[in-house]
Amino acid sequence: MKTTIMHKIFLVLMTTLPLSLISQDLVIIHTNDFHSQIEPFRTGRNEGSAGLLSLSGYLEQMRKDHPDLLYLDAGDYNQGTPYFNLFEGMVEVEAMNALGLNATVLGNHEFDNGLEDLVKRIRKAEYQTLCANYDIAYRPLRKLVKPYTIFSVRGKKVGVIGLTLNLNGLTSNEVLRKMHFRDPVATANRLAARLKRRGCDLIVCLSHLGLNGDTDLARKSANIDLIIGGHSHSFLEEPVKEQNKEGREVVVVQTGAYGVYAGRIDITF
Repeated sequence: MKTTIMHKIFLVLMTTLPLSLISQDLVIIHTNDFHSQIEPFRTGRNEGSAGLLSLSGYLEQMRKDHPDLLYLDAGDYNQGTPYFNLFEGMVEVEAMNALGLNATVLGNHEFDNGLEDLVKRIRKAEYQTLCANYDIAYRPLRKLVKPYTIFSVRGKKVGVIGLTLNLNGLTSNEVLRKMHFRDPVATANRLAARLKRRGCDLIVCLSHLGLNGDTDLARKSANIDLIIGGHSHSFLEEPVKEQNKEGREVVVVQTGAYGVYAGRIDITF
């Protein structure tokens, strides 16, 4: 079975309208590195664009035509504006709940206020929080974070694996004592094989490794079809396409930061 993956980037405006493309079996909307940008920028080159509020109108219109679309975020939705400082990340969680986010991966800035605060936020989340390549010694967090999840969309199974970069130098020693990093490539390949055995038609890595980590993963991977990335704030107008170790194409996407742009992926099986 051949899977076709088409990708479009769009500027997130308060008046953004859905794109009309060919028929598809699955639509994925993806974002990364919002950094607590709740509202559109009020000045500068991105004035009137960006932010979680701007994305809501687009998603509302999209769901009229694609009620079963998936919305995935590649981490670092916390930290960067006074919203995070004043409300300790709860506004971002409430906004993503309202947007109907399906899953996110832990980014390094999700740990900025420590593990206890992170647990409070995740408990309020109505979406899946993923991270596969850490052994989590803090039990309340370990109970909430999953290595992967499977979505069933129109008779197809979509497996989504979460990967987080090495947090050394990016968070406190208190966090590091309870978060033990594991090789993301080995972890992803092991879980992708498991998802394949479970009958997944599409395997996605929701990654906060950065673009270099994503392309390295793509080249060394097997069974992974798509990598939705974050952390490096890389604006990829066109997806990066790498050959995996079996010679199959892996698509890598990322949309910059702050919600100025979001990505749309159209998949035909």
